[in-house]
Amino acid sequence: MTGNKQAEEPKGKTVLSVGYVVLDVLVHGDCLGHSAGGTAGNVAANLSYFGWDAATAALHGDDPAGNHLRADLKKAGVSSAGLRRLKDFTTPVVVHEVSNGKHSFRFACPVCGRRFARFRPIPVDFAEDLVESNKRPDVLFLDRVSAAAVLMAERVSDGGGLVVFEPSMPGDSQKFRRLLKLAHLVKFSASRLDPTSCLLDESLGTLVYTDGANGAAWRRRGESWNHVPHFPVDAVDAGGAGDWTTAALLEALPSLVPDEVGRTDLTEPLRYAQAVAALSCQVLGARSLAYEYEREELDAMAANLQQANHHKKTARPSRPPKSRRSSDCTACLS
Repeated sequence: MTGNKQAEEPKGKTVLSVGYVVLDVLVHGDCLGHSAGGTAGNVAANLSYFGWDAATAALHGDDPAGNHLRADLKKAGVSSAGLRRLKDFTTPVVVHEVSNGKHSFRFACPVCGRRFARFRPIPVDFAEDLVESNKRPDVLFLDRVSAAAVLMAERVSDGGGLVVFEPSMPGDSQKFRRLLKLAHLVKFSASRLDPTSCLLDESLGTLVYTDGANGAAWRRRGESWNHVPHFPVDAVDAGGAGDWTTAALLEALPSLVPDEVGRTDLTEPLRYAQAVAALSCQVLGARSLAYEYEREELDAMAANLQQANHHKKTARPSRPPKSRRSSDCTACLS
């Protein structure tokens, strides 16, 4: 499978992805699959597919869901050095139900009824150990606001690394504003944060937002928005498309040096990222694109999609990855 093959190849660019890492349970008809997910988990795995040396930092429980999450990230080539197993913690789980092209989320098990544990950020002392004991990554990706996230962003930025912040929800806390200021690249969905928000003032670094069928846009500090159209496809599952956009955009950047990123015209990198995201909507599962296509094939399809008004060949829906049954509930693994 492509994910395994990529994991064996020599790595180049490095990323530490910190934040929302959970076990995804994919439900599609009578198909059931489990994989590591969450924005931070998906971005790390997708960048590993692109050939990056990827690691993630998160907490998980000493339970079947946590074991499966850790094993799946390893399978995707993501380092588990930043994963901390806690005996008094239950691994967060999210159920993704896909039906008739629509994607919905559940935070309680549809089989056993158990409510899932809430996400908890890594503690500050653990974050400090990570940044002190490891070589600075080229990119620090953050998707949740926490004291640990602020500390890591400050350290990586001071060391010359690129800080990328993708806020899950808008906020007005001191930590949220601090991360906006520290980030060299802020990416967000227009459905979650209004691009005209006063939070996004002209003092911030490069901004990127996605807006579904309305395409995407980017702007450099103090400049106006530049729009990039979306690429219509016959969608099977749009879950995870935003995470593919993030990973493909970072992969397409000509440089990861913060000052150079701030001067980069993002139109072509964002077009490529939008094309990859569109292709991801043609397969079932947030990360299944990595297992359906080799990198060269994906790039060729993305190029064809950018050259045409629509993609004529619809990818076949893939089945969710099979899971080892090591728990009582076959759905949430509790």
